[in-house]
Amino acid sequence: MEERKLRSRLISIYFAAIAVVLAALLVALSLFSTQKIDQRGRESFSTLITAIGDELQSGDIVVYSKLSRLEQENRLTLRIYDNRSMLLYNATDDADTTDLFARVEETARKEGYDIASLPLTNERRTSPIGEYKVDGARYYAAVSIVPIKTGYRTLTIVQQQEDPGAGSLMTFSAIYLVGLLLLGVAGAWLIDRALAPAIESRRRQTQFVAAASHELRSPLAVISANLATLPKESRNSAAADVMQRECERMSRLIGDMLFLASADADAWPVQMDAVEVDTLVLNVYEAYLPICRESGVGLNIILPEESLRGIRADGERLKQVIGTLLDNALAYGVTDKRRSIELEAAMQKRRVVIRVIDHGPGLTSEQKAHVFDRFYRADASRKDKQHFGLGLSIASELVSLNNGSLCVTDTPGGGCTFSMFFD
Repeated sequence: MEERKLRSRLISIYFAAIAVVLAALLVALSLFSTQKIDQRGRESFSTLITAIGDELQSGDIVVYSKLSRLEQENRLTLRIYDNRSMLLYNATDDADTTDLFARVEETARKEGYDIASLPLTNERRTSPIGEYKVDGARYYAAVSIVPIKTGYRTLTIVQQQEDPGAGSLMTFSAIYLVGLLLLGVAGAWLIDRALAPAIESRRRQTQFVAAASHELRSPLAVISANLATLPKESRNSAAADVMQRECERMSRLIGDMLFLASADADAWPVQMDAVEVDTLVLNVYEAYLPICRESGVGLNIILPEESLRGIRADGERLKQVIGTLLDNALAYGVTDKRRSIELEAAMQKRRVVIRVIDHGPGLTSEQKAHVFDRFYRADASRKDKQHFGLGLSIASELVSLNNGSLCVTDTPGGGCTFSMFFD
């Protein structure tokens, strides 16, 4: 289970990293490509301005058919003046085109290219190429003043540009998706290869722990059995009691280690069945009430007025989890000021939640982050030898095996609240 979580986490991080890097590369490439397309477009437009200017300057007669062909072939629109007089060629201009020409000519006038004024030089003058947008369409435009024998002609030229964005977006999106897929598959394969030695080592370690625990059980059982057979009058009772307690303690540790080894190997059996949460919680409450009373601790049960919906889980394992949480609360969640524990079951946003609430000293943020780690003890200096730091880790594993989640939060006023959630 841990290996799957680690693999999923690594693949998620890898996918996120390559997604960001690949997106950044493609955005940069898209911007560069758009810039190059714009540069080529301006160069082509400048060449057309020169060619049409040459045509206007070469003869006294303007050949409309030739200009019309140039317009159609190059998505151009022209307006031509001969010594300030508009040619009949411009008569087909519509309202939008007339407005665009007016904008272009006004911009050229402000830049020193006034088509209504007599040029002061016999050299051809062309305004800088400008970019204009009309109803979402993009245009290049410029004004050229061309000297001729009888005076001068002016040319206002507009060229509609194709938007490279839509085509580029589709192309780069396809490249992005294909690249992400290929890099993702390759990355997942590499991650599997890299994790294989670690997974194999963990598998062997799990097998060793399970085998060693099984082997330790037999001699421990023999020691405990033979200790119980010794006549009371012939043995040191105090020493025998210590030995018996240590045998029991060792037996619990071996059982915990066997459980965790089985959980790691996905070999721990769970009997999933319909579980009535109300009944489950009441049974645990009745079992622990005498234990709490003996310790001088109040155990309160909190249930809703309406019956809770059932869940599919292993009821015995859930009893074990609640018992572990109650044991933990009795050991560490009781103070002299408030000696009480609450066992609660409720509905929260369509999920069933079971809580064990104590009012003890609580945990720091760092302690809460590690409280479900194996062999972790919030207070490493404690002399209590009955707990090994495995109980909450086992509880978390059991809840996960029952398709639930276990978390710890602060109890208002002080203490810890351990909550199990089931969909």
